[in-house]
Amino acid sequence: MIIYHGKGDNSLYSLFCLLLDLEEPNKVVRRAEEPLLYPTEPFETEGFFSNVVFSNGVVEHEGKLYIYYGASDESVGVAITDVDYLLSSF
Repeated sequence: MIIYHGKGDNSLYSLFCLLLDLEEPNKVVRRAEEPLLYPTEPFETEGFFSNVVFSNGVVEHEGKLYIYYGASDESVGVAITDVDYLLSSF
C-alpha cells in the first residue's frame, strides 16, 4: 500500500491511497475512489501554497497508522487511521 499526493478535484493537492501487487510491485492492483485526505482546515487551505497537503511519512504503532503530512508549505499535520480503514477505501 502506498500513500502519495497528487492533484485531485478542484485543483486541490490531496493524499491518495494505492495498492500494489505484493509479488510484482510494479503492478497497480487498485486505487482508492476518493482522496484519503484533502485540504479543509485553515492551516491546509491558507498559506504559502494554499489548498495543498502532501505526504511526509507513515508510522505504524500498536495497530494504528500515523500519516504525517505537510500543509500549504508552512505546517505539518498528522492523521491517524488503521490499515483496515484504508483497505476498505478501495
